[in-house]
Amino acid sequence: MELADVAFARSRIYSILAKCFKYPSGTPWDYMAKPDEEDFKRIEQLEALFGLKDLVKNFKRLVEMIDLMPTVTERAEYTKLFASTRLESGQCPPREENYVEKVEDVKSVKNAYREFGLDLSEELREVPDHIAAELEFMHILAY
Repeated sequence: MELADVAFARSRIYSILAKCFKYPSGTPWDYMAKPDEEDFKRIEQLEALFGLKDLVKNFKRLVEMIDLMPTVTERAEYTKLFASTRLESGQCPPREENYVEKVEDVKSVKNAYREFGLDLSEELREVPDHIAAELEFMHILAY
């Protein structure tokens, strides 16, 4: 497997994971390309190359789960797990600020994006430390 193929496969995984952490609206395949056979071949190669047991199986499960989203139930579950306000957090907050001591650490995330010439979308502008934004950043870096 060529180094470029490894980078592309990693990039696709980061991109798909980023979509999984955004609030479900519409159908997921409306805003990202559904993995095709070439993607699955790359994932198989990554699994073999790095000895990542069950990577292909788990990737296929993830795609199947995305196929089933979103419904009212998934939106409610997303809110229950991830949604946070200034006063309270969900069970598993998706923002780095919930896990670090200093606000400066969160500001440094936004600065890192700028150093690479990137700006946040309107959807994530106020939350640069959201895991979806950080996974999108990894998608771009890996590509």
